[in-house]
Amino acid sequence: MQFIDAKKRDLVKRLSNLNVSNVRFDGQTISLNYDGHVLHNRVRALTCEPWVGHWNRQHNIVYYDDDMGRNLRQVQSLAVHETIEKYVCQRYGLNSDAEGHYVAEMVERKYARKLGIDLRDYEWRTEFVHRKEWQANQRRMQKTIRDLKSTLRTMGKSY
Repeated sequence: MQFIDAKKRDLVKRLSNLNVSNVRFDGQTISLNYDGHVLHNRVRALTCEPWVGHWNRQHNIVYYDDDMGRNLRQVQSLAVHETIEKYVCQRYGLNSDAEGHYVAEMVERKYARKLGIDLRDYEWRTEFVHRKEWQANQRRMQKTIRDLKSTLRTMGKSY
């Protein structure tokens, strides 16, 4: 991963080496300690997410794709990831697709090991859900484009 400057690289390294503690997860909310702060988020499952998980910029909500299943430990680990990513992006201005995701992934992996999650199985599951949703979104986009072209044809317009 390339970083703009050494200061940001050092920040990402420091944040990646931190651990979460006092994690409390009931399936609907998550709270944890990280970087000297107590973080709280509501946790919501959504259908047909283009990502395995994401977070809301305005509210304390993290989302996960309902195809992750009912394995609460895996959902909990994903909620930790999204909570950390949300925090580091908002607090330190990190890019959510690069630095923020990297920090969250490193912290999440340590936490998942602590929970006893098989990382291979977990990564397979998240990759499967991500690809499935990506393919579903591609099909929806192709249908939308076909419908748009058909509508334009009936209006006598070229595309």
